[in-house]
Amino acid sequence: MRPGRSSRSTAPRFPRRCSSRRCSATSGADARQPKSGLLEAAQRGTFFLDEVGLLPEGVQGKLLKAIEDREVRRLGATRSIALDVWIIAATSEDLAAARQAGRFQEALYHRLSVLTFRLPALRTRGDDVVLLAERFLARACAEYGLGAKRLGTDARRLLLEYPWPGNVREVENVMERVALLGEEAMVGAERLGLALPTGRRPRAAEPPSAAGPAPADGDDVEPLLLALAQTGWNVSLAARRLGISRNAIRYRIEK
Repeated sequence: MRPGRSSRSTAPRFPRRCSSRRCSATSGADARQPKSGLLEAAQRGTFFLDEVGLLPEGVQGKLLKAIEDREVRRLGATRSIALDVWIIAATSEDLAAARQAGRFQEALYHRLSVLTFRLPALRTRGDDVVLLAERFLARACAEYGLGAKRLGTDARRLLLEYPWPGNVREVENVMERVALLGEEAMVGAERLGLALPTGRRPRAAEPPSAAGPAPADGDDVEPLLLALAQTGWNVSLAARRLGISRNAIRYRIEK
């Protein structure tokens, strides 16, 4: 259940990147004046731990104890406080490998992996990168009070070709740089500053498919199969070639 649609939708939400201080159960170094930590502040709400795989070993133990005991104790206090918090964790690390290598506690791994979702790499998600880039570019221009900018055809093509090892964060950083350094309203591929891996070059604009648009009735599947084969079964690229929607292709594949 998504927190925004649950009974906790109006409760506190605390997104935090993990560090020795931020992920600890308590905050406040003065034992004479105990202060609530972040977990306590998220009471009856949701606590999001980003990059949990980077947690130091000592903090992993504190987090595990808070999860198992469902309580925390303020620094300098003598009584514990019961916790009612949803914990969501994210990481780009391979926690299973980190666990086997001894960098991540086995017990904490199993406590956090009750329900897991694996997001595919951005390079495998077709046109998603273009949609994200457009959004980040528009937001950066608005935040810095700059004129609106658009991505040119060659820039869009390069976005689709680039492997994006840094995933969404890299897209956001690239678009912020484009917004700040580029003066032109139409952003070209050279402005992105992206270098393809050795041996790869940006593809030239694709000529219209010789097969032409797929028939509306969907009876002739040869153009569809040809477009999918030519694009390595990339539904987004095949849909662009045929001039139809991705849903239309999925429907015909299922049919």
